Amino acid sequence: GRASATYSIRIAALDRRITDARTRMEVIRLIADLDRLYWRLYAARRELDVRRQQMDLAQAQLDQAGRLVEKGQVAPVEIVRAQAGVAQRQEAIIVAENSLRSRQRELKRLIRRADLGMQTPTTLVPLTEPVPTPYVFDPDPLIRSAIENRMEMIELELQLAQDALTIDYQRNQSLPLVTFDYTYNLNGMGESRGDSWDMVTDNDFADHRLGLRLQVPIGNEAAKSRVRQAVYQKCQRLATREDRRSQVEQEVL
Repeated sequence: GRASATYSIRIAALDRRITDARTRMEVIRLIADLDRLYWRLYAARRELDVRRQQMDLAQAQLDQAGRLVEKGQVAPVEIVRAQAGVAQRQEAIIVAENSLRSRQRELKRLIRRADLGMQTPTTLVPLTEPVPTPYVFDPDPLIRSAIENRMEMIELELQLAQDALTIDYQRNQSLPLVTFDYTYNLNGMGESRGDSWDMVTDNDFADHRLGLRLQVPIGNEAAKSRVRQAVYQKCQRLATREDRRSQVEQEVL
């Protein structure tokens, strides 16, 4: 019937919608990655500023310890302690600088601009300042919205629709096959092309053939196995959908 004949067309239409959902999900993922990398770069620059301030304080403490030792107010061991503090701050600055370079490389790699390669000496300076804002969400509507609008959930629903079509199609294919054929021929035979054409136009030697064929597979185990495989695949997707829903609820909460 029509449902069996248009099965591949409907599957292809659902594949197109799945591709659209995957494309939107990839765009959302890239935007989210850019946002996270931007704020990681911002945090890395602020961390470097803090480490440098700590270095200035440690250097000031070392100078103060030297003056106090000269006056005999503290023991010389205080200079060693202050020097150790300066060395620790220098190490922290080196670690922060490496972290900043790593964050810049990650952001450059994701931006992929021709004039902003990963090996370019260009320094990325985040200008947008964070504005922490407290939000209070009602979890139930938020969970429903997340389940309905997440692209991976939409993709699962489209795949479940494909599974339902596949089950119906495989069940149809497991049924006995009845084929009705009709053939109509116009015969044109003659000693010349003109004689043959005249015989065709006169339509004196037309043939009509009717045929009926019934195929009933014995056992039909192969077709039944394909039906069971389609049902099993749909059950797996249903279980995956429930797992995804539980995951979404946990992320929201």
